[in-house]
Amino acid sequence: MVIQISQKDWFKKGLIFGIIILFISITILPGINAYAIKKEFYKNFIHSITTIKEKAGFKGGLFYEELIDIFHRRINNFYNYNKLNGFIFSPEDIELKDDAFHDSNSFNFIEWWYFDAILNDGYSIHMSIYVFSALKEKFIITEMNVYKKGIPIYDNREIYLNDDFYISTDNPLVILDGKQVMRGYINQTTGDWIYDVSLEFSNSSVDLQFIGCTKGWKGILSVGGWAVILPKASVSGKICIDDIETEVVGNGYHDHNWDITFMAYLNYGWYWGRIISTNVTITWFVIKDTRLSNSQMLLVVNKGDDCYININPDDINFILGDFHIHFGRPVPYYFVITVDNENISLFVDLTATELQFSKNPGQWRYCRYHTESNGYIIIDSEMEIINGIQIAEYLRFR
Repeated sequence: MVIQISQKDWFKKGLIFGIIILFISITILPGINAYAIKKEFYKNFIHSITTIKEKAGFKGGLFYEELIDIFHRRINNFYNYNKLNGFIFSPEDIELKDDAFHDSNSFNFIEWWYFDAILNDGYSIHMSIYVFSALKEKFIITEMNVYKKGIPIYDNREIYLNDDFYISTDNPLVILDGKQVMRGYINQTTGDWIYDVSLEFSNSSVDLQFIGCTKGWKGILSVGGWAVILPKASVSGKICIDDIETEVVGNGYHDHNWDITFMAYLNYGWYWGRIISTNVTITWFVIKDTRLSNSQMLLVVNKGDDCYININPDDINFILGDFHIHFGRPVPYYFVITVDNENISLFVDLTATELQFSKNPGQWRYCRYHTESNGYIIIDSEMEIINGIQIAEYLRFR
């Protein structure tokens, strides 16, 4: 089945548009004063972390929000705090239909398809297709960001009103203004999951094909549904920036979130990232209820092309460091992720090489990272070294 949203009068469209912009841009004004924190980490590469040493200094006064978080009762055991209110993420196998449009009975919601890729010659790219809904009316925003060595060289987005698009509830298919922009299907001969993604703007465009290399999975978070369709994909095609066309190849990722509502704003924010290595792919996600405490934490390891392993949150440690002040608030430039259980030992640090903050009104709270990764993972006594450029994000709601 394909949904076609009927046309409404322009006054109603304007009202709905305003409500949704308020929904996606809701924010609390930052304090005038903030603080800077600098952490130094010392590690033993093979035996994981042996010493963690902190240095903290404060500049000027403290905004009330920071004051609460800094002196929160959990500060003394922050690095060992993994009590996640009983939540344990439980991924399961997916079908192609899981990546179709889910829709929602919620009064307001956001649903989106996300793609990224690290490409040849220093190029990388992010593409997203967002469905926004308020008062049962919908519109779509497409977004494309192209980078060269992590530095933005193109950033654009388009809005499609409810009479300009088709979205399928049976298959991954989005048609905007009569043009197919995303289609997912399974090659009946090879069994490969394949996605064709094409976005066009005034003088720039992208036409890429993602072919899955790993087994996808899905699960439910407190903030909504999440399916990682392609934890790792081979990517090929063309990007055209300012009428200059370039052939590209590389490795990519694709996921899909649905039924994200106002309830997500009850959290402080989240961190997400994917780490693509030769034979192992790691997807991690941390939801924070305050700046210093985690409400949910998950990490899924894809080994080869037919196996994924869910890690119990009690076995995960997630550490932030090297904070810099942006827009009056501290933003981490350094992450350490470790896992230690009977089957898997993981140590990886991620050092930000470039950051990009969203240019959407009120959305400077979203940050996309390019990071340099270094570490290792041991699965059933087999070690793989982790290095290379990865993509991560930081989104906070207050």
